[in-house]
Amino acid sequence: MNTSNIDDPLGVAALLEQLKSSAAWQELTAAPATSEAESSVKSAGAPEEFSLNAANDTLPVAPAPSISGSSVASLLSQLESFSTTNAEAYQAQPTVSSAQYGYQYNAHPSAPLDNSVAYSNPSPPLEDRRNLTFRQSLPIISQLVDDPSVVALIKEMKKNQDILERRLREERENIYTKYRDKVKVAQTKAKMIGTTVSQHELNMITDAFKKEISKFDLERVLPAWDGLVSRQQQELTQLSVPTMFVTSDAEDRKRQQQVAELLFTLLGPKGT
Repeated sequence: MNTSNIDDPLGVAALLEQLKSSAAWQELTAAPATSEAESSVKSAGAPEEFSLNAANDTLPVAPAPSISGSSVASLLSQLESFSTTNAEAYQAQPTVSSAQYGYQYNAHPSAPLDNSVAYSNPSPPLEDRRNLTFRQSLPIISQLVDDPSVVALIKEMKKNQDILERRLREERENIYTKYRDKVKVAQTKAKMIGTTVSQHELNMITDAFKKEISKFDLERVLPAWDGLVSRQQQELTQLSVPTMFVTSDAEDRKRQQQVAELLFTLLGPKGT
């Protein structure tokens, strides 16, 4: 059996499938919890206070515009360019369809998964599951993916996240369209009186655009995205998914995103 990197969901999923068909796995899943597995579970701690900067790292927010109104043609060109960038930024964000459930996934190199690793018992007390490591979560995940209620919830979560992402993308695009139209109106008025749009007017349009986009990201996107993550954490907690509970702590969310990615990798073919 080839080794798999624990940060590679496809590799881990393949390894799980191989392990589940082995006699050793059957014996392991039937065995009682060992004291070693219990000792590896850390005590539960209260989540850290919500951090705006930390949460912002998970948001599907396009890069902040850096435009200059040096000319009408230049401003229109940049608005068109940033509109395209905006759409691509949303589409490039990890979504449920790529197993992130609202979490931005940043792969970190890790040592290959040892095929001989001793997995913990797949059914520890539910209160302990939030503190399991990714490795310790694997046996439980392999069981959860056969649960119809889990499959149904994941599909519903994907649907809801897709709807939110599409709505935010459309709302943001409307802002770009609004300011493209403002530039075109100013250009039309200037032509009617035989002149050009003044630099002052272009600068005012540019500044207003930047201000509205920043306000949209801060007051609309960030709260909506953080609310989505919290709801997903609650829903997965109710299904006793390992590592899941409502938290904004970066390390806790890192474990959660690994579990979420593996869950969808395993459930993907079933969700079609």
